[in-house]
Amino acid sequence: MENDDVLKVYNIVSGQVITAGMDGTVIDIKHSAILQAIDLYEIENKRKVFERVTWLFHEVLKIQRENNPPKT
Repeated sequence: MENDDVLKVYNIVSGQVITAGMDGTVIDIKHSAILQAIDLYEIENKRKVFERVTWLFHEVLKIQRENNPPKT
């Protein structure tokens, strides 16, 4: 099941992030971590799962930013 694969990979790699700036702002997820998890679980539709995991990560990040706007 593709959705199960996406959630499995996301749960494993969601903490593997790329940060920037002095405050450690999260800007992306490590693509290499996603690809390694996909290989580890021998997922067949690698490209689609990769795309959906990155999409899910950015949707969650967007929600987190909306709920916790930067302090000025």
